[in-house]
Parts: sequence; structure tokens; C-alpha cells
Amino acid sequence: MTEKNGEIIYHKDSCSDEITALVVTFRRSPDPSQLHIWIAGCKSAHRRKGIMNKLFEEIERRAVTQGYVMLTVNTYPEKFANMPSFLNSRDYKVISTTPATDSHDDLGVKLGYAKSL
Repeated sequence: MTEKNGEIIYHKDSCSDEITALVVTFRRSPDPSQLHIWIAGCKSAHRRKGIMNKLFEEIERRAVTQGYVMLTVNTYPEKFANMPSFLNSRDYKVISTTPATDSHDDLGVKLGYAKSL
């Protein structure tokens, strides 16, 4: 028997059947009450259309249904400039700031966000 530790949800373009955006989550260890958004992305031609907002709404709805009490996500503002404002608009709060490390210098500072459900 396998245990479900996360999922992938995505949006498909209705005309081309192409996946235009996706969000990948997993249960955060050691605290099983937290669900972590590991990857969230949208193809550039499909941005600013509310697709990611709808995917996050669905992730948040599913998380509540599954008994999670917090969602977390990390981002690198120097690489993904729009993500902090998107997360702020969805009531995620900065909970950590991690300086660039030697292995991730090109990504800059990492911000950790959380949202209570």
C-alpha cells in the first residue's frame, strides 16, 4: 500500500489540451499538519489570466479537506519577481529569509512563506 504524500494539479488549455500551469505539493516532514507547495509554474503566454490563482484556490481547498492547518512555499524573488506579490495577495506571510548559499548563489535570497488555513 502506498501513502499519499502530495499531489500535482494542473490547468490545461481548452483548445490545445496543453498543460499551461501546475502546482506540486507534498506533506512537510516532520510536521504532518503542513502541506508544502514545492513547485508552482505557469507558461509565460498564460500568465496574468488568473490560472495560478485558481490552482492555489484548489490547493487550499484540498488542503483544508485533507486536514492540513498550514501551507508553506519558498521562492527566490530575484529569479521569480512576481511570486512575492502573488503570495502576499493570497495572504501568505514571510516566515523566513535565507541568504544565498554557494550552491544557489544565482538564485539569491530564499523567502519562506506560510498561510494558516
